[in-house]
Amino acid sequence: MGSAAVRITQVAVSTPFDNSTNGFTANNVQAAIEEARNSPGVNMIQASASINTTSTTDVVMTGQTYTNATGAAIKVVAEFNGDVTISATGGVLSTSFYLNGVQIADTLRKQMADQGALAGPSRFTASLLTKVTIPNGQTLDVRWSTSTGTITAAGRVLMLTRCGDF
Repeated sequence: MGSAAVRITQVAVSTPFDNSTNGFTANNVQAAIEEARNSPGVNMIQASASINTTSTTDVVMTGQTYTNATGAAIKVVAEFNGDVTISATGGVLSTSFYLNGVQIADTLRKQMADQGALAGPSRFTASLLTKVTIPNGQTLDVRWSTSTGTITAAGRVLMLTRCGDF
């Protein structure tokens, strides 16, 4: 049996991180992360206020939309995660990505509340991940619905990372 080669790339250390093209210099890993988070290649849409839905059909999750206004189509890896509570025993949360009002194939995820001895409100992290091309002027959003009862979402993040061809 052969062993696979592993390549380790150092991305940041406690020495200055220099990105002189935008005048930014950082002295630690956290500052480098902040630069990446605030760079034109990453869009992070955060929302912390709790929201609820009782809709049995998909509706836009408040605060989790992005409209491409760059003047050109962009290719992104889209990630969503959120702190969700399902109030009804056996209730099912459905989440998915939509592009300009159309569900993106294979992004639907369903999660069910605890049943039996663990019945009652269930709290967990809902998450989605996909790659998508967003044409100029079109909107990517997260939509959600419930099979029964109320679903509450607290802290949630929609992060879009631009990438090359995929």
